[in-house]
Amino acid sequence: MPENQNASKEESEGAKPEASIVIKQMGSVEAAMRYLDIICPSNRDVNNQDDHVNQKWELVNRGELTNQEFGRSLDKSLLSDSAGATGVAKALTDPKFIWPENVRPLVTELAAANMEIASAMREFVRSGGYTVASQQNMPWPDWPGKDAIQRMKDKASAIRSALRLPPRNEGCTNGQRALTTDQIKALQQN
Repeated sequence: MPENQNASKEESEGAKPEASIVIKQMGSVEAAMRYLDIICPSNRDVNNQDDHVNQKWELVNRGELTNQEFGRSLDKSLLSDSAGATGVAKALTDPKFIWPENVRPLVTELAAANMEIASAMREFVRSGGYTVASQQNMPWPDWPGKDAIQRMKDKASAIRSALRLPPRNEGCTNGQRALTTDQIKALQQN
């Protein structure tokens, strides 16, 4: 057998097929479903964190938890929220999914706001966070990323409006999308 045929055979036997990436141009119904599938679990997690913080604050008010313990708890919540915001941003900007033209810039801005929030929260905790503020009896600083949080809320509201989705939490049940494809189609036709 000629040498070049052996080389060809060896190359073909050792060659691994390249993974193909499927890119999906989403229509408005698909975009609405994807948006809710990303946002519903995040909203549930943020609501749970808020409930947790409120419960801890009640313990502080009753004298069952010190300010320092509360500060540490807030910092843990911030790190959890930071991870969630990063996950949302990554899911929104997954290059395998192309958002419809009417929401693409809003989705990009929402993802950027989430990344800014995540970064602000992590940096705040790294610099001492609420733990240090509580130990030094300092006034409680503003929630980190407060301006980005407002931008995030505004962009999310605009996306919901553009996709003709109900307001926050109304399209979600227990952290999952509560609307079927047919329900989303009906909303978008009205």
